[in-house]
Parts: sequence; structure tokens; C-alpha cells
Amino acid sequence: MLSLNSAAIGLLGALKGKGLNLYRYEYLKGLDYQGIVNFMRDNFILVEYRDKLEEEVESLEYFIRLSYLRNCSKFLRFLKGAQREFIKTFLREYDVYNLKVIMRTIILRGLYPQRLYLFPFSLFYPQVPKFTTLEEVLKFLRREREYKKMVEDGYQEYRRREEYFYLELRMDKMWLSLLRDNSRRLDKRIFVKMEKWLAMIYIFWAVRLYHIQKRDKEDVLAVIDLDNPYLDTALLESVLSAPDLETGIKIFTSSQGFQELITDDWESSLSDLFFQREIEGKIEAGRLSFLPVFKFVFQQRYYVENVIYLLNQKGTENV
Repeated sequence: MLSLNSAAIGLLGALKGKGLNLYRYEYLKGLDYQGIVNFMRDNFILVEYRDKLEEEVESLEYFIRLSYLRNCSKFLRFLKGAQREFIKTFLREYDVYNLKVIMRTIILRGLYPQRLYLFPFSLFYPQVPKFTTLEEVLKFLRREREYKKMVEDGYQEYRRREEYFYLELRMDKMWLSLLRDNSRRLDKRIFVKMEKWLAMIYIFWAVRLYHIQKRDKEDVLAVIDLDNPYLDTALLESVLSAPDLETGIKIFTSSQGFQELITDDWESSLSDLFFQREIEGKIEAGRLSFLPVFKFVFQQRYYVENVIYLLNQKGTENV
């Protein structure tokens, strides 16, 4: 999910746009590429990463996301049990990305080296071993059964279909299933919100897979959880029947489910800056409950993906 092209990132940004402070986002939209770079370097990217920062989009994406992960990791010490596990699972989407990169490197014999995301409570922190075989990866994950199974099942899917694409799809779907399972242990209201969010993510996947990656309908339906009670099957059929990507996006973003998602007030209605200060104040006082952490992690993730979409968009304009 992290390796999408700019069109797909834009669609994901639209889906997750509610968490971004409107004033700040409008301000960033009015800047050129270098202006956004300067703003994120001075206001978001952690100080220790600034000397390593390069001007190209790939470097910026990496350090923006890494700063996000480091910012969120400090909240986990306030949580226990199911609450802590849920936030960890949500953030470990980046570890799923790491595992996909590792598997691609093994399968393709190191043809696509990429940076990996290392952060506190990552599967690999503080450093990634030099894996050369599948067996080494599975041995390393022996105590992380869910992620070990992701790799095993993903690899079997790759062997069966003889295409790496299916390994990634299988792992993405299993991560979403794990997130859903963990959400069942939380307050029912939050679980229902997650079900609705996942239902819309599946529709987003349909648009991405069918119209951007040119997969057939059978592939699309194979990775969607058709048992999700909030999945709009009529909308799913509509986006798959759309003649092109632009029409598919319009159908998706104008749907009732999407509109309800972006107007729902389950996230904080406070501005980014004020909410950040509220969080920091509670940390200093040594008290922080699950709901503020939940809001912050989701809100800042939306912020990050929207900014990355803007960077891709502005970078394309400069070419």
C-alpha cells in the first residue's frame, strides 16, 4: 500500500483527507514544490533527519513517513493490552512494506534495493538483518506468527501465480484482516468505524487494481473481503464498470459511503497545531488515554499521505 504511484496516492489522499487541517492543507496547495519541501523540513521532519534529507520526492517521502512513525511511537508507553496492540498493528503497515521489499529483493536477487522503515517497536528495530533466503526471513519471524504467516502465504501465492504482484496483494489483505481482528477487542463504536473505513479501502483497491494496474475483475474480487457488512457491492460494481480511471475516481468520491466517511466527526475537530499541543501537554503530565492516541495516529497519517500526494503532484509539474 505504500508503494503506490502518484495517481493512487492521490486517491488514497482523498479517502483520508478528513484528518488534515483544512487551513494548513490549503496553504500547502498554494506553494510550489520547493515551498512544500521547506515547510515540511522546518515544521514536520525530525531534526536528526534534516541533514540526511535530499531534494527528490523519494527521499522526502521516506523521511516524512519516518518522522511520523517516530512521533507516534512515543505514545505506546501509555497504552496496554488490546489498545496498544491495535495501534502497533496499524503502524506496522510499514513493516509489511519492509517485508515486501525484503521478499522482492530475495526473489529478484537484489534488483530493487530500497530504504526500509525502522522505528521503535518495528519488527526489525534497530536494524534489518541481511536476509538472502526465505528460510532466513521465516526463522527471524518465528515469534511473530501473524507476520510469519503473511510471508509464507504471500510466497505461496507468488509460486502459484508466478508473479510477485500476488505476493504483495496477499500480504496487504492479511494485514487488513489482522487490523480488523484487533479492532474487535476495542470499544464497539471504534470497531464499527473501522469496519466502515475498511469497506471504503476495499473500493479504493478496486479502482487502483482495475484502472491503474490493469488487473482483471477476478483478481480484484479475490483480495476484497466480501463479508464486510458495510461493503457497498453496488458501488464496487460501478467502479469496476467505469470506462476509465477518472470516471472510476469520480464515482468513488461522489458515493454516499465516501461522503459519510469524510464528514464524520470521529476524528478530532481541533486544528493540527492545537491537537498536537494537547497531546504534548498530556504526555508531560504523564497521562494519556486510548482515544487521543487513536485520533492523533490516524489524523497525522492522513496529513502525511496528503502532503506526499502534493509533493508527487508538484514534482510532476516541475518535470
